[in-house]
Amino acid sequence: MSAVHITHWEDLDPETREALDTIFLAEFEALAGPGVRESAVEEYLRYRHERPAAQITTYEQGQIRRMMRRLRDPTAVPDPVEQEDHVDAVERFGANRLHLTNTGTYVVVLFAHLYVGLLAVLLWILLRS
Repeated sequence: MSAVHITHWEDLDPETREALDTIFLAEFEALAGPGVRESAVEEYLRYRHERPAAQITTYEQGQIRRMMRRLRDPTAVPDPVEQEDHVDAVERFGANRLHLTNTGTYVVVLFAHLYVGLLAVLLWILLRS
């Protein structure tokens, strides 16, 4: 039988700690996204220092992303509606009045057409009988 060797952060030498912190910060940049607070970095490093030799599972990635959403600063995240160019009148209406992206505007238009079409078919069926 092989025993699992658990490495503790305090048992590592300073060079290894520094190298691992560099790796952990690169992982953090890949997972965090824009607009996270400085406290998120500290919390992530604290989490990774608990098990420095362990790999992150996909479940843990989801938990880390959930933690990052809580620690995100909403004012630092750019508004996707303001970043898009609104050329068409429908796009401008969706952006200005409904605060939707171009994709969101066209999805709303699609569902509105579908709803009106189904309502017209239902009325035609009811009036025909």
